[in-house]
Amino acid sequence: MDYDKNTSLNLADVRADYPSKHNCVEHSAIMENGKRVWKAYETLFVDGEDFVDIGAAFEKEHPVKKATLGNATLRFMKQRELVDYAVKWIEANRK
Repeated sequence: MDYDKNTSLNLADVRADYPSKHNCVEHSAIMENGKRVWKAYETLFVDGEDFVDIGAAFEKEHPVKKATLGNATLRFMKQRELVDYAVKWIEANRK
């Protein structure tokens, strides 16, 4: 596992301004009046294809402590630094 599932980068995506930023329609099952129904909702489109690249670039410029827990590699960093860095990276690199 790398930065591809790092939710701090989702926050950066919301905060960043870039030309291809757009919303999409998603669907989820919810409970409504005691019944399970399928509902559509509009949300920011996030594919996260560049999240690993953002993480690698961040680690070149900021200290990230790593530890192993079972089969997982844990990364410890200041989240505000990561989000701020990612916003700038996204705005500079996404079209």
